[in-house]
Amino acid sequence: MKPRPAAQLAAALLGPALLALAAGSARAATLIIDDADPAGQGLNDPTPFTPMGGNTATTLGAARMAVFNQAAAIWGSQLDSAVPIHVQAQMTALACSSTAAVLASTGPMTIHRDFPSAPRAATWYPQALANARAGVDLEPSEPDIGTEFNSNLGTTGCFTGGSFYLGLDGHPGSSQIDMLTIALHEFAHGLGFASFTDFTTGAKASGYDDAFLVELQQLGATPSALSAMTDQQRVLAAVSDPDLYWNGGNVQSAATTLTAGLISGHVRLYAPSTFAPGSSVAHYSTALTPNQLMEPFYTGPIRDLTLTQDLLRDIGWPTSVAVATSVPTSPPGWRILLVIGLAAAAAQALRRTRRRTDGF
Repeated sequence: MKPRPAAQLAAALLGPALLALAAGSARAATLIIDDADPAGQGLNDPTPFTPMGGNTATTLGAARMAVFNQAAAIWGSQLDSAVPIHVQAQMTALACSSTAAVLASTGPMTIHRDFPSAPRAATWYPQALANARAGVDLEPSEPDIGTEFNSNLGTTGCFTGGSFYLGLDGHPGSSQIDMLTIALHEFAHGLGFASFTDFTTGAKASGYDDAFLVELQQLGATPSALSAMTDQQRVLAAVSDPDLYWNGGNVQSAATTLTAGLISGHVRLYAPSTFAPGSSVAHYSTALTPNQLMEPFYTGPIRDLTLTQDLLRDIGWPTSVAVATSVPTSPPGWRILLVIGLAAAAAQALRRTRRRTDGF
């Protein structure tokens, strides 16, 4: 089963944040970047590159690959999977205008249910998580996550004047977009930070819950769990700000790190009164303070994965896995599209930029 393409995401350039990796952590997963670009292009572009911000590459292609590898290393240090997670990556020409551009398209290549050691029966999980729980590759013919980044960004007619910042230190210039932040955000969607439910109709994917959906709640609704609602109730829940929240225990335990963005003690999700395909539901609320990696607006270079990682644990990412011996067949996959555009009043400084993803 192939879920619909994903929707829209938005962002604004602010100040940097830092990642603190857990010292001595036993968690480990291996994310492998599979270069899907042809020779001489994209990740293999031989254009000279001046090392910057901890990125020691000397060609543009190698510098881009270094960013992907850094995102892979950061996420690998926070997850546990005996099965390597393959991320098929390439730079390609995506849709552009002078003030807006598709930055990236990302998502799990397949989704799975009722596999060995599945946390919940009759529930969809993204490929990498399903593999981690089963202990084997459920779809060895497919990479786990697919991502494309816009190779034309910043050229004339394609978000003119902007560019990806390829340093690893979280210090982009005022006209630059931190590529590592975007890669971390996008990889999180591929790892499972998204629902496969169509919130424009309320319909579940092939009629089944997904691991993200089962943790969604609406304050004051009956029933409060979105998984138990009718299709029409789910449509209304998706525009119920500030009442849509995440019910998972790991996120709730970490909610004490926030000074704003809670409802009844729970972390709010993005659910504006006008539904924004791909941004709504699939991100934290913009009310969260401090800003979080998985808000629908890009708020600058972020390395703090705390609430993102906790949500992934709530959907089933393990700290240890048991290897299973039997493997069922798996359904095909689903992708996210990331777009960026500029608010007219902030075009010169590239503040209050918007990036979008194309419909779940």
